[in-house]
Amino acid sequence: SLFEINSFYSFKIELCSFLGACGFGIYQFRVISQSLPTVFIFGDDYREIFVSSAVFLNSQISNCNNNEDGLHSLWQVFEVGGIGGDIEIKSLTSISTDARVFQLNPYSLLSSRTYQIRLTVFDSIRYTSTSKTTAISVVSSPLVAVIGGSITVRMKQSHIFDARNSYDPDLKPGAQLSDTDFTYVWTCNQLTPNLGEDCSGIFVLDNNDDGNPGDRRDTFRVYIKQTNYMPTYKITLVLRKDTRRTESSIKLTVQANDKVLPNVYVNPSSFSKAISVRESEQLAFVGRVDGACDFNR
Repeated sequence: SLFEINSFYSFKIELCSFLGACGFGIYQFRVISQSLPTVFIFGDDYREIFVSSAVFLNSQISNCNNNEDGLHSLWQVFEVGGIGGDIEIKSLTSISTDARVFQLNPYSLLSSRTYQIRLTVFDSIRYTSTSKTTAISVVSSPLVAVIGGSITVRMKQSHIFDARNSYDPDLKPGAQLSDTDFTYVWTCNQLTPNLGEDCSGIFVLDNNDDGNPGDRRDTFRVYIKQTNYMPTYKITLVLRKDTRRTESSIKLTVQANDKVLPNVYVNPSSFSKAISVRESEQLAFVGRVDGACDFNR
């Protein structure tokens, strides 16, 4: 090095104009060390996380003697692009007891924001410091639409599809949804026997029968008509919130009602007993059939 440790130096800079007028300035400094602490944060310098994700940064620090003697760490969080430049968020402090680790609980950072996490290491023996920065961009989590699994419904019966267990992972557990947080859009398409046809075999009775105010449509009620075949349908829920969108689909299979055996009546009632007839004699029986089902007689 050109400079010796623990020595003072002065630089004098003089400037003169073409008229011969001159001015000068003096800059003085002291050389206290020829080496700076080494700081390394594991992982990428830029990373993306969800609002519901915890923040965990691990670092490695050392001095010129390859140890941590006299070193002190300071973690700072800055929000990028604030009014007047980056703003330090002093309320965001690490919950880790290890000075080499920076850790925040889930939901500590706001969605659609970028933060700079800066680690500055001070050497109290050599009076030097150095820093390392990692950028974290917080992105919105995908919505989760919950409507259950595939089901079978009998003809002439109704069924309610319930999406009230759908949720936004960006909301803290226990947070209450308002009536306008989600937009629900339900659709129905036939799978068999005619792929792509509409669901004319299903009557939609009500899309908001849960008593909640507003147009949330978090339930979807259908009534299955009587048909000559047993179709299958795809029920799809499209869930929207702010700029996010997700969808979930299940299969609905229509099943015929259980068969009910008809009642058969034959007169005379003595048919169950043995009777005697002559060869030339004719017999006549009157029968009646009824039951709870429609059938061909």
